[in-house]
Amino acid sequence: MTWLFWFYSFWRWWLITNAFLHLSIILKTTIKTPIARCILKSSKTKIQGDLLMSLNDSILRSVGLTDPNFEFLMDDNGEFNHISYRGKDNHKTIVYEAALHGDMDRCTLCGQESVLTKNGFSKPTEVKLPATNGFDNRLRLRKQRYYCHNCNASVVVSSPDLEEDRNISKPLRLQVIRLAMEDISEKVIGFILRLSHSTVHRVINDELQDYRYDYSHLPAVLSFDEIRISRSYAFVYASPDSFMEILPSRDLNTIRSYFYGFSLKQRQAVTHVVMDMNASYATLVPELFPNAQIVIDRFHIVQLMTRAINTIRTGIQHLLDKHSREYKIMKNGWRLFLKKYGNLETAHRKYMRGLNEYITEEEAITLVFKSFPVLEAAYLVYQEALEAMDKRSPELIHALISTYRPIGSAMDVTIGTFKRNLKGILESLRCPWSNGKIEGINRRLKQIARTAYGYQNLGNYMRRIRIQMKYGKY
Repeated sequence: MTWLFWFYSFWRWWLITNAFLHLSIILKTTIKTPIARCILKSSKTKIQGDLLMSLNDSILRSVGLTDPNFEFLMDDNGEFNHISYRGKDNHKTIVYEAALHGDMDRCTLCGQESVLTKNGFSKPTEVKLPATNGFDNRLRLRKQRYYCHNCNASVVVSSPDLEEDRNISKPLRLQVIRLAMEDISEKVIGFILRLSHSTVHRVINDELQDYRYDYSHLPAVLSFDEIRISRSYAFVYASPDSFMEILPSRDLNTIRSYFYGFSLKQRQAVTHVVMDMNASYATLVPELFPNAQIVIDRFHIVQLMTRAINTIRTGIQHLLDKHSREYKIMKNGWRLFLKKYGNLETAHRKYMRGLNEYITEEEAITLVFKSFPVLEAAYLVYQEALEAMDKRSPELIHALISTYRPIGSAMDVTIGTFKRNLKGILESLRCPWSNGKIEGINRRLKQIARTAYGYQNLGNYMRRIRIQMKYGKY
């Protein structure tokens, strides 16, 4: 029995070794049997299918599309796109060939269900894609077509990346809006994206055609101002942090109807309204915001006084001989009359152009004041006002305004304006708010008009302002 056991063990070892030997020969040689060829073909097809699916997803990402129903087609050269030349300038265009698949369970024309059968593909149409690396990208697309047995009509599938009856894709539309948020003109946007100016203009208008005022939030501190547009003025208001809204007119009825869109509770929560000395706004604020304090912007206070000084100075200049020393000082050294007295040079004489002599800044203005005491009186009032503004002292500015005696000059009108707005001026020295933010916003709004070389249509201008100032980043 022992020799049978050893014989059986040797026989099993020989069979296993021979089987491995034959298997290695089969793997190293060409398989010619039909079954083996079928197995290899199915494996190869699966690998190719996975590879094509991965390439399809990569192309989708590169052209900005997200719908997986797009199938990019390979040409005879094994490529998914080709170069073509389009437009009047014969620019280079990359064209992708693709098919749009999809299922439809309801006819889009008659609305019936379960009456659709596949009916091939539609004729190819070109869809514009987002530009990449300066190239114009196009998608030559065939859509899956279905035949409806109820209405005897053909319908095609749709995609969330495409717009109905438009030849631009939604990713390209978003690219137009994103560029419109920057300080570039519509023609430049069209040049970058290889679109016509009218297409860019239409996309921006379509984006804002359903624009509605936002009444969800009203800041506690508001800044009022206006901006000149063509021959009229538009009303602008902002919070201390950001632009809020622009209205087509500064007419009180327009402003009133807008703010009445907010609830009474929201308007009662407003604590301060910062503005210039516009009398119409001052009458409107208590009506719209019962609990708000009017704050006169400090910049406009100083600006009004400097205008008064310049008006007095230029009025005197017109009466003087152009060769007199006083005229030359006021003509070439006009900035000296607007400087703080403490910043004037009092010790070192400097050469003054026009006057053609060495003189200190203090000596120059003193020379003028000896001949024109009205200018000196206005200058002293101006210096007291600057001191009160620097110290943020409501008491000093109140004393200056209340004790002022008319001197028969433009300063009388300025102080009279201050008296009518005394409460707002005193409040400006007590609180930190100013119109600095909205003045910067106005500068940007003017820049939008300069970039476009002006707007003839107010609606187009306001749409561009809103898309630049109010839209969040994509």
